Amino acid sequence: MMNDVISEQQKKAILENIIENRRNPIKWIRENIKIRDQAKGTVSFNLYDFQEKTLNLFLAKHFIVTLKSRQVGMSTLVQAFCIWSAIHYSNYNIQIISAGNRQATNFLAKMREMYELIPTDQFKPELLTDNKQTMTFSNGSKIVALPATRKAALGESINMLIIDEAAFIDNVSAVYQAAFPTLSRAFKSMKGKPFGIFVISTPNGTSGTGEWYYKLYTNAVSQQNKFVPVRIHWSEVPEYDDDWYYDQCAQSNWDYRIIMAE
Repeated sequence: MMNDVISEQQKKAILENIIENRRNPIKWIRENIKIRDQAKGTVSFNLYDFQEKTLNLFLAKHFIVTLKSRQVGMSTLVQAFCIWSAIHYSNYNIQIISAGNRQATNFLAKMREMYELIPTDQFKPELLTDNKQTMTFSNGSKIVALPATRKAALGESINMLIIDEAAFIDNVSAVYQAAFPTLSRAFKSMKGKPFGIFVISTPNGTSGTGEWYYKLYTNAVSQQNKFVPVRIHWSEVPEYDDDWYYDQCAQSNWDYRIIMAE
């Protein structure tokens, strides 16, 4: 945290640090983001190769839709990226949409913990508002996590929209349609800031609740929309092996549909 009064030299050093960190978010995340590991406790977030590739793809293409297995660390990657963005860009607005209030609260809680665990010798703006739905920073940036309602997506312009587990959100199409105009306004005045839409999900069928996500991903594959499809299989996670896979299958009672979805 910064002191109330700092010298011009300190201001210059902080500015240089911010500029350097903007150039390489992956390096900053590796060095400053800590996560909770069930076996090891608090550890550094050492990104997998597919996580680095996905983040670089978002920075280049701005519209990403993922088809992923569970527990591959994609939500963790997005949470770390949100913290990096809010810290290093002023007046930066991030909107997270989740299936329900509990999911939205948990998503934001993990980001709050990442922020709190940033080393004390690193620059970070002060956290002014901190509740179950909102984190507001002294540089004017804001992260808001809400359950999926059309009202949640209306309001001020946002720089980044995250839709978490999109295939399990009943009214996700209406939420997306409400949010996109606020993003479109922001896209025209980014001035070098990262921007875009990140859709994260495991599959949930081709109709009903999962239909919008299914069409978004398949249209991305056939290049009928601006989204870039990213498919992440459990085997890309180094810690997962055949023994892990068979254990997961047994826990799913060897139900083929559940196994393929998970």
